Amino acid sequence: MRAHCCPSLSALSALQPAPQRSRPQQPAASSSTLQVVLPLSVAAVAFAAGASAAAWPFLFMAGVLALTFWLYREQLVLVGRLLSVGTRALGDNPGVVGAAMGLQLAGGWARVWDWVGFAQRGGGKGGGGRSWPQQQQPAHARHAVGAAG
Repeated sequence: MRAHCCPSLSALSALQPAPQRSRPQQPAASSSTLQVVLPLSVAAVAFAAGASAAAWPFLFMAGVLALTFWLYREQLVLVGRLLSVGTRALGDNPGVVGAAMGLQLAGGWARVWDWVGFAQRGGGKGGGGRSWPQQQQPAHARHAVGAAG
């Protein structure tokens, strides 16, 4: 009987890494890191080029962003979890997106239609295209002026 020179398939499957589940805090962490690293790198390049006056605002902005993200790190993780739940829910119900877009479009068209009607009615000045002072005159005063002139 020949000795096994290669591990069996079950042993190979045990060596393969388990599929990575996406962590909700990962996109928030990478986004906040990028938002701190970009002004920090601009400041480093400006310092290297000898433009320290241009580097200090970017360095200050990187510090403020780092402090802000550090103070709100729990809320950012919560936002990431809520976004992952919303993404999963929308993936399970694809018709919801189309319905929401349709309702927004219908609401927008209703507003535009109302504005068009408002403009056709004289822009709130009443029917007939008369100006506001003409509307405020009593009917007998308009006729009297028209009859005299």
